[in-house]
Amino acid sequence: MRIVAVTSCAGGIAHTYMAAEALQKAARESGDEIKVEVQGSLGIEQQLSQEEIESADLVIWVADIAIMKAERFQNVNVIECIPRDAIVDAKKLLEKAFSLCIIYWKNLNSFDNYLSYDSLEFYVPS
Repeated sequence: MRIVAVTSCAGGIAHTYMAAEALQKAARESGDEIKVEVQGSLGIEQQLSQEEIESADLVIWVADIAIMKAERFQNVNVIECIPRDAIVDAKKLLEKAFSLCIIYWKNLNSFDNYLSYDSLEFYVPS
């Protein structure tokens, strides 16, 4: 499976990078391909291309703040969770993301149409 992820946290330092590393390790262990864009104190690192975003089987935002350049993800199914989820158990996070089949639609400017599954939230930016 091809996974792309964006990690970001309020401080832009520790949790951003810890979440990225945890996702990369969990994906490697399960035999999946992953590329993680890090949005930290240095700005955007390892920026995802539009082609990578659109061709991914799974797109995950691991953030507790707004994602920069979120418009790149319009009309793409996005799973959102907080950095703690990836840091504590990235393998479980990926398993839930793969198995959850209900997806809710969300407008980028509206936060009232989330379906929460534990702390995972699924939506499609429009």
